[in-house]
Amino acid sequence: MENINALIGKLSIHQFTNRQTQSEITDWIKAERGMDDESGEFIAPIFPRAMFQPVTKQATKIRNTFKAKTLPWEPGKRLFPESIHETVIGMVEPEIEKFNALVSDHVIGNWDHWLAEAERLSRQDKNAAHVFDPASLPTPEALAQLFAVDFIIEPLANPAAFNKRMRALFGAQFEQAMEKQMEQAMNAVWQKMIKPVSDMAERLSKPDAVFRDSLVKNIRDLVDEIPALNMTNDPALAQAAKEIETLLKIDPDTLRANGKVRNETAKQAAKLAAKFQKAERKIRVNSGGGSTKSTAPKKRKIRIN
Repeated sequence: MENINALIGKLSIHQFTNRQTQSEITDWIKAERGMDDESGEFIAPIFPRAMFQPVTKQATKIRNTFKAKTLPWEPGKRLFPESIHETVIGMVEPEIEKFNALVSDHVIGNWDHWLAEAERLSRQDKNAAHVFDPASLPTPEALAQLFAVDFIIEPLANPAAFNKRMRALFGAQFEQAMEKQMEQAMNAVWQKMIKPVSDMAERLSKPDAVFRDSLVKNIRDLVDEIPALNMTNDPALAQAAKEIETLLKIDPDTLRANGKVRNETAKQAAKLAAKFQKAERKIRVNSGGGSTKSTAPKKRKIRIN
């Protein structure tokens, strides 16, 4: 595999789970409700959910921001070209700062309020009353330590950097695995193209459907990203970007005002989406892609809201 100037980003977000399981209360609830031993466990929030909702929401925003310009790699890791590393960092780090500020100001800064609210809610619920024990709660300092965002960037490993013996032993195996992962990453680029083009086709095919300028803007942003994301210099991807550009020659106001142009653009977008889906399926089959779902039964949990 040719040398590729790419980076691997690892993002891990740690948060307080805000729940606890009580075996004593589990037995009490089962007895009260006539439930058998396999029914599950009693789980209840320790603090009010509102205490952590803004932090949880910000954690989701961090993940989505990181995914926006990167491609899937290994579990917990994302791939992106070295040429946009400053862009990726510039997008993610401000969101991490907001996360830390919410933990400091909203969660820890209002500690007395949340403690009083937790006790008030426990008195309203006979089940929660068994759970709430101020002495067992973490201190504000200890709780703050349970929130953290780890964001690490490292270069994509290159077998050419191995010494002679390591290349002889593992070079071929490593390259094969790397090529398969890269194929799957490029497949994700096709997937990124399919959605906005399909959305355009679906929306424009309905004569009375209202759409925003973002329908076109999302595709324009995608076209701008493809050259950097096409890290294997795949000519099919480059050609696809050029074909998508044909959808951008008509401004949104014309699409709203001219039914004939709108209909033709919808048909063109549908054809492109079908073409991209075919290419994506071919790569997925060739690279052995696909997902499997575990069929193992999950233990049911009793949640008291």
